[in-house]
Amino acid sequence: MSRRPFRIRSICQPNNGMQRTALRAAADARSVGRRGAGPLSDREFEGGCLCASTRFRVSETAKSRCYCHCNSCRLAFGAPFVAWATFPTAEFRLIRGELAQYQSSEGVLRGFCASCGTGVTYRNQGRIDQIDVAVATLDNPGSLQPEYHIWISHKLSWVTPGNQLPQFAEWRTSAVPRRLAPKR
Repeated sequence: MSRRPFRIRSICQPNNGMQRTALRAAADARSVGRRGAGPLSDREFEGGCLCASTRFRVSETAKSRCYCHCNSCRLAFGAPFVAWATFPTAEFRLIRGELAQYQSSEGVLRGFCASCGTGVTYRNQGRIDQIDVAVATLDNPGSLQPEYHIWISHKLSWVTPGNQLPQFAEWRTSAVPRRLAPKR
């Protein structure tokens, strides 16, 4: 099967200045929902949205896997934190449906299903060669367990990570992670 990159379909500028971009992928008749199925291989994963109108494939080992506690992720997903896996942008392909994108902050685009609103991707202009994919949207999310927590300084007061994973106050850096006491 040939890989087809996603293309920008239309761009509109809302009055608030935020950019919304809809991306369209050609439908692939061979692709069917595989929810609950295992990964295609240890280097190839498929996933999709709640309504199954959007499907994607990533063909590479995840470079990074984390839990993000930042306010922006919490609002985008309506959740106390979000699990992400980072892949090379060139290896992410929409195989059915479309992703709309919302500029949630300067240089950041969040991709979501244009039909049901499921959050799928995060792209940061500062690392254009990488795309973060919401682990929960993978057909087998248990295959990519997060390795650390980021933006722990923004976590909700009632969230106490129960695992022993490293915790970073903000972005992961080469510095030793800070272990923060839970806010009381």
